[in-house]
Amino acid sequence: YLLLATERTSTMQQEINEAAARGFRVVAASPKESSEVVVVLEQTEDKYEYLLVATTRPGTLQREISDAVDAGYHIVPRAVTGKGDEVIVLMEKGVAGPPPVQYQVLSTERTSTLQKEISQAAANGYKLTALAGRGEYVAILERAAR
Repeated sequence: YLLLATERTSTMQQEINEAAARGFRVVAASPKESSEVVVVLEQTEDKYEYLLVATTRPGTLQREISDAVDAGYHIVPRAVTGKGDEVIVLMEKGVAGPPPVQYQVLSTERTSTLQKEISQAAANGYKLTALAGRGEYVAILERAAR
């Protein structure tokens, strides 16, 4: 295992890709206090590339995740976390690539609204992939691309 910890998302992006080039794969991410994020990686035989998406706005998060999916990336479910008022999403791309998926980002301060929106998304074929809090709840749901 390899543990990376940094306050700057640009530094984390660089360190993760350097570790991936040495044969490591992201396992999980978590905040350590409000200013630092910790990422745990494990040694693997396969090669991966990573993209770190970090933003405060749900619309921007949706767009950046969709752009990354178009480039062949998918979300690492245990590597979605919050840092201050940002949501951080680690996305990976392997040699074979995952089956095509679509993501939907939901954001609300009220749990009752979140319940309703997750239920509506589930009725449309989505499954919960990740949940992060940053002053409000941010849920990311996934379904097979249509």
